[in-house]
Amino acid sequence: MKNSQDSRKYLTSNPIKRSLINKFLEEIHLYAKKFQSKTILDIGCGEGFVDKFLLSKNYRYQITGVDISKKAVRAAKKRVSKLSVSVV
Repeated sequence: MKNSQDSRKYLTSNPIKRSLINKFLEEIHLYAKKFQSKTILDIGCGEGFVDKFLLSKNYRYQITGVDISKKAVRAAKKRVSKLSVSVV
């Protein structure tokens, strides 16, 4: 199966891109912690990479993801079993 552009971004082996993606993910986590979020709505969740990362930091998050791509939503459901996700 061909990786989407979104998944290639998160799965890159390029050290500079990897560093930037990791910084992006950590920033999102810091905001969730700062606002003491328990529930998160991820609009444009894509294939669930951000949601999987957040749940790895705090498994108690209740995350709902939405995306316009049926293919991305299917991939997100496979990647993150705890994610409530739907196509809009």
